[in-house]
Amino acid sequence: MKYEVTKCVCNNISFEEMKTFAVRNEIQSIEGLVNVLQVANNCRLCVPFIKKMLATGKTKFEIVSDDER
Repeated sequence: MKYEVTKCVCNNISFEEMKTFAVRNEIQSIEGLVNVLQVANNCRLCVPFIKKMLATGKTKFEIVSDDER
């Protein structure tokens, strides 16, 4: 089964919202986002996706379950 990751689940903030905020405020690092938004401060499972978002501009990431690997 394929899943799509689109947000920081703990804080319910989408990567699209983060990207818009980062662009508007010229933030280029995850540390910059963490300092001003409530993201990546709980389970931190979103950290690799936020890093990819900042590097690529993508806001949706496909995850494949272990059964399909």
